Amino acid sequence: MLFLIWGIGCCKIGWESVLRMGVDLRDLFLYEAFLYYNPLLLVTMMVWLWGVNLWVFSQGSANYTKIFDLDQNHLTHHEIWKAITFPDFFLADILTSMAKVFSDLERSICRMVHRQVATIAWFEADSVCGSHSIAIPLVLVFPYLCRLLQCLRQYKDTKEKTTLLNALKYSTAVPVIFLSALKYHVFPHKWSSVYRPLWLLSSVINSLYSFYWDVTRDWDLRYAKFFVSPQSFCKSIYAWAVAVLEMLRRFQWIFFRVENMACKLCSQRSSSTGIGIGIADAATSLYYFAFVLVGILLLSSCSSSSSRDKDRDTRVSIEGTSRMVLNKYEYNRPCDEIYVVGEGETLHTISDKCGDPFIVEHNPHIHDPDDLFPGLVIKITAPPF
Repeated sequence: MLFLIWGIGCCKIGWESVLRMGVDLRDLFLYEAFLYYNPLLLVTMMVWLWGVNLWVFSQGSANYTKIFDLDQNHLTHHEIWKAITFPDFFLADILTSMAKVFSDLERSICRMVHRQVATIAWFEADSVCGSHSIAIPLVLVFPYLCRLLQCLRQYKDTKEKTTLLNALKYSTAVPVIFLSALKYHVFPHKWSSVYRPLWLLSSVINSLYSFYWDVTRDWDLRYAKFFVSPQSFCKSIYAWAVAVLEMLRRFQWIFFRVENMACKLCSQRSSSTGIGIGIADAATSLYYFAFVLVGILLLSSCSSSSSRDKDRDTRVSIEGTSRMVLNKYEYNRPCDEIYVVGEGETLHTISDKCGDPFIVEHNPHIHDPDDLFPGLVIKITAPPF
């Protein structure tokens, strides 16, 4: 709280000082402040939001230390030429999401190194740190090239053709970046008549392809509705307010990637290795995420509901999530640790089939036999929650 008060006081004093400046000096000062502090602010926010990601993971049952292959007993380096794994993809995805931030950071460092701070040298044609600098597209394209090479290496190891389609997604970003850089190296009429239409076309292709691939492949959202349980939010406008917020959108994809990876590992019966995630906990993690964002955006929290509404919300959320798991992973083998209730099944028939009389104790959301419905995911021969 004291730090917040101190920060607000400093901002107030600084803004009053800016208002006392002349118009020309004020514009130059604001440009310089934005140039140097904007990328640092975004990097700081990225680190802070990564802490929010870890907090959400710790609240759920997604073992992110196993998912990210974090071994606290060994801090040595990994071999450069080892097979590509999920942590490598994850880090490269973060770099691609922060490409523009790193480009802005390069511009600010370049100006400080070449002593162009608080000058108009960046307007000149011979300025090494201007918009025409070749370093800008190189920094922008570097994360995409890393991700492209990872996909090619994955195809070499697995021979899966989908990795080539994923590589195509990152290759479509290369013409967008370099066609944009050509604006500062060609005549204006040449840019308007030839290169600008090509740049717009490549941008549309890259955006649509990336959107399709992220939603259907990286996040696996094609198997269920976007909002499984509308009762999870007090008002639908809260959910849409979160969805359209660009700045915080840059970190929410981490939840989808990690949860999706945890579900894939769970579907491969890897629970023996210590990697596990509860189906209900996945929805709970997204609820925590939505709650934090709504509190930041709207400075309000959802009002508490009655116990009957909470039971209904939990039932709807579990039903929607279980149907997604049923369609995708086909947990339909009897007596697995994760069991999907079939048509016409009751607690007695499941107990007779699986030999587990403690279904209610394992599943606290089941209060009576009427709570069972086809598609419900329950635990069999598992320790209590």
